[in-house]
Amino acid sequence: MLDLTARYADLWNANRTCSPDGLAPLRRTIDAACLAADREPTTGERAASVLIDLPGRTGRGFGDGRAHQVPLEPETITSLLRRYAGEGIAPVIRWFDPSSVEGIEAVKPALAIGDGDL
Repeated sequence: MLDLTARYADLWNANRTCSPDGLAPLRRTIDAACLAADREPTTGERAASVLIDLPGRTGRGFGDGRAHQVPLEPETITSLLRRYAGEGIAPVIRWFDPSSVEGIEAVKPALAIGDGDL
């Protein structure tokens, strides 16, 4: 499957269980697959999803994918988003649990930082 990604995909999305610390080996694997397919590794985008637990979280069926869920503090969320950016990841797809107006209002300062600001 990775050979197809290397040849044809415009974007590679890291699994939501992948923390910034776990991205380096995955990036090396993707880069190697791109080179094997005669493709420059920098021609595709790299994205990742991050689970952000808010007060009253429901679990939303993510199972053990919560290994690196983010605490509520906006500064912590911003720091984590910057770590993903440092690994060459943009966009960072933010999953909130629960996905409610109240919960999202609580992390509004962190949401003001877009991928272009990282």
